[in-house]
Amino acid sequence: MIGINDVVNEAIEKCNSALSLVSEANALLSGNAAGNGVVFSQSHCDLLIERGFMCIFEALESYMERVFICYMLGKTGINGNAVNRYVFPLNEEHAEKMLRGKDKYMDFTSRVIIDTYAENFFEGRGPFTFLDGVSQDFEDMKKIRNRISHVSLKSQREFESLVRSRVSFLPTNVSVASFLMTFVPRQRTTFFAYYLDVTKGIINAIANPVN
Repeated sequence: MIGINDVVNEAIEKCNSALSLVSEANALLSGNAAGNGVVFSQSHCDLLIERGFMCIFEALESYMERVFICYMLGKTGINGNAVNRYVFPLNEEHAEKMLRGKDKYMDFTSRVIIDTYAENFFEGRGPFTFLDGVSQDFEDMKKIRNRISHVSLKSQREFESLVRSRVSFLPTNVSVASFLMTFVPRQRTTFFAYYLDVTKGIINAIANPVN
């Protein structure tokens, strides 16, 4: 099993690649890029922005699973601190079975389930208590992800409610991409950059447990 450093570096690299994807998409759009008679349109750009966000969310989801297993196996954080654990799995596969329990899949997109995992396996929930301070952002990211990957009325309503809560009104024909490229009120950063920073903050905080 690789160590925490490797898990962190891989997640951060995926986040940086997502940022590059979105930056390049916007550059192509603003530069009126075209080739073989095809013009790079707003629709193309929007798809890449959505894909960039999904890459960030997937990187966080994968990171959470892998860092859980690392701590279950007794790995120390980047700062050298260990996490007091209640379980002592024999290997990575054994740790995965403990996490999964009777479920078919592990779910690292739900705060409730993550908290349950943390309570079951680590004293005081270990470094995963950090999520308490970013709970709303974590839930918002999941709603955005659901709006991209699902076409249900529920995902649409939840996304529109999120937009209203963040910008105080619902823009006409708002899309995930247009929202992510909107500037956070009273800040000089887009929502895409904001959630990227939230993700990196989670990654770094959990990788450096406080004793």
